[in-house]
Amino acid sequence: MSKLATDILRIFSITFIIINHTGWWFFSEVGTYYERELSHVIAWMNQLGKPSVLFFIFLSGYAFGRHRLNQNFDTGRFYLHRFLRIWIPYFLVSVIYYLDNGTSADHFWWGILTGAHKYHLYFIPLISILYAIFPLLRKIPFSWNYLFMFFGVLVMVHIFASDYQDYPIFLGWQTDFTDAVFASKYYNMEPYEMLIFSLFFFQLGLWSAREGKMPGTEFLEKHISVLSKTIFRFVLLLIFFGWTILDYYMRVSDGMSSDPAGRIWRIPVVFYAISVIFFMQNMLTRIQSDIIGRLSRASFLVYLIHPFILDYFRLWDVPILCLSVIIVSWVLGYLATIISGKSIILGILLGDGDKVLRKYLVK
Repeated sequence: MSKLATDILRIFSITFIIINHTGWWFFSEVGTYYERELSHVIAWMNQLGKPSVLFFIFLSGYAFGRHRLNQNFDTGRFYLHRFLRIWIPYFLVSVIYYLDNGTSADHFWWGILTGAHKYHLYFIPLISILYAIFPLLRKIPFSWNYLFMFFGVLVMVHIFASDYQDYPIFLGWQTDFTDAVFASKYYNMEPYEMLIFSLFFFQLGLWSAREGKMPGTEFLEKHISVLSKTIFRFVLLLIFFGWTILDYYMRVSDGMSSDPAGRIWRIPVVFYAISVIFFMQNMLTRIQSDIIGRLSRASFLVYLIHPFILDYFRLWDVPILCLSVIIVSWVLGYLATIISGKSIILGILLGDGDKVLRKYLVK
């Protein structure tokens, strides 16, 4: 994937995360007495951007697969790089959310470790686990055996997690083999499920960076004769998005609440995410944009701060609310990337500590 394509995918991901959080109340109305036309519009947009977290994880793996740190790898320097880039701004906003929530002091460090101080912060401990094992993951070469092994583990854990939570696997298919002993020992499989989904996409990103394209796609491209590659990719994207939205509505029609019915940790969402990445992998190879690059750099800050903006505009009508939160979050994030270069302290606090490390500490 080109630099511009990865930047656009990152911006798309964060923007749709904001849309999903902003319109969640209407999304949750689908399948209830209170549903309205707007509920279904929001639901379609929700499912359109549903793989956003998976995109972000894929791009993290992809970025470090190509990063200069990966060429002459130093474990300590890598961890310091990630700490300065991720954990300092994460800790700062967690403290603010913690003070705003007014939770007890004994909950503070547990909230930091689990991301519990705000509904979206779970992502930081999750991606941090992947960074922690990155020195091992980077040594795994691509092979079809490894690819099927990673995907097989994903499917297995997903089946167990879905079975325990009484969720269908996909298109209404449901299992019933989790006995009471298993359920009591592994009472909550969702964290394992989230980790395995994330691990698969992170490793896929690493392999894609190393191979120069998503592993396995050369096989598909060789067998295209009539349709152009772009149309073929777009058709795949439509098919897997259709599967995702169909799976969601089948779950709702079976009596599931809209939120778990449309969750990200689903097999159709995996294939939909892969199809989007496949669609974009050879696009925009000769175009560059400094503004898009800076917005992409700001995306992590935008992710961290957008609930502040959402809470401030909460009482506005949904279309205006959504547009306002998107614009204000991106403007503030963009400005933060500008002022972060003005001093070492601002750079560290605003997530540019890795740049500070290169500029001031590394000769």
